[in-house]
Amino acid sequence: MLSSQDHSGLITSLIGIIAVVMVAVGFSVVTDIKFSVPRSPQALNAELSIAEQELQDLDSNRKRLATRLTLAEERVQQANQQLATIRATPTAQTKHLETLTSSRDHLRQDIPLIEEKFVRYRANYRKQTWDRAVGQDLGTVTAGGREYRRAVIKRVTEVGLEIDYEGGMARIHAPDLDPAIRERFQWDAGERSQRLREESSHQRAVMGDGRPKPPAKLAAPLTAPPIPATADLSDPARVKGLRSAVVQAAAKVQQISTHLSDARNAVAAGQKVVPGTLETWGSRIARIETSLAAAKHHLVLAKVNLAAVAPADPAAAP
Repeated sequence: MLSSQDHSGLITSLIGIIAVVMVAVGFSVVTDIKFSVPRSPQALNAELSIAEQELQDLDSNRKRLATRLTLAEERVQQANQQLATIRATPTAQTKHLETLTSSRDHLRQDIPLIEEKFVRYRANYRKQTWDRAVGQDLGTVTAGGREYRRAVIKRVTEVGLEIDYEGGMARIHAPDLDPAIRERFQWDAGERSQRLREESSHQRAVMGDGRPKPPAKLAAPLTAPPIPATADLSDPARVKGLRSAVVQAAAKVQQISTHLSDARNAVAAGQKVVPGTLETWGSRIARIETSLAAAKHHLVLAKVNLAAVAPADPAAAP
């Protein structure tokens, strides 16, 4: 059995436990009462406003982040396209280069054929143009500082034009002609030089070694030969023949004068030696002057002969 002292201690313990429980229950009740007290509408509205502002801030941040994400995705897409282009570029350039190389090779193969066709076409064009020009009336032609009236094309050569005009015959070199005429007849500088060299060689062969010779002395005074007593002064055939001799002599004088003018122009331009030869222009001029003196002598004789038969003939005028 329990003693009185044990009984009192048990009671004391029970009382203490009950007191602690009561304090705890009271504290819990007080706490529930404190936190269960309803808040005012103003406080709730303030809390609601704060919550809405936080939601707006969060939504704004979400939109900003979504925009950045969209931009980042576009940049990634562009970068992928550029990467694909860069990867494909070498192949495309290689194919383009192969195409260009193949086209170049084909064009190179076609060049000789095209050049051959052009040469044939140009030769045919020049021949037809030169042939059709014979007999064409040029009117008055100014070339080399001279004027040729009533000029008619007699022949087109590699050197220029050979014409008949009111003063006789003449050859006009291509560089002295109007640019439109040069364009029409398509003269070639190389062909012209070659032709002049050939003519120079032929002239040297005919006239000797090219050294200047003294002017020929006239064996007799320049007088007309006696006319036979039986000569018919009204014979048209004889007059025509004498007139033709005058024209031919005048043409010869004109041709040699043209050569002399060309030679003097070459000296004025500072040239010393005739191209393609060892002859100096001074020697060439002296030789041409000798030939010109002889040609003028023949022209005077031809006019004297014509004047003896037909004194009123214009060709017999001094």
